[in-house]
Amino acid sequence: MKPKEAVLERRRLALHAKIAAQRDHFAEQLEVFRGPLRAFELARGFGERIRRHAPVIGAVAAGAGVVLMRGGILSKATGALRLVRRTTTWWGFAKLALRVIQRRPVTSP
Repeated sequence: MKPKEAVLERRRLALHAKIAAQRDHFAEQLEVFRGPLRAFELARGFGERIRRHAPVIGAVAAGAGVVLMRGGILSKATGALRLVRRTTTWWGFAKLALRVIQRRPVTSP
């Protein structure tokens, strides 16, 4: 083999090794995205199923809304939320008053 051909062969082998290393590195980089891509594909499939059954889902939601509003469950739920809000407000006042009372020094007669 001539010296010029030997140099070219070494360059060719070096380039093949560099290309193989770049392929391995690229494969590692792609592996990082496999999890997020899988999650995206699952979400896309879920969205497709929802879109396919949208009229049925809408009808069920409308029916449930009518039943909840006419049955009084919604008004009972809002009443319960009001009660919870009032209770937490009074509970907060009670805790604040207890702190104020506990900070006062006790005087003996």
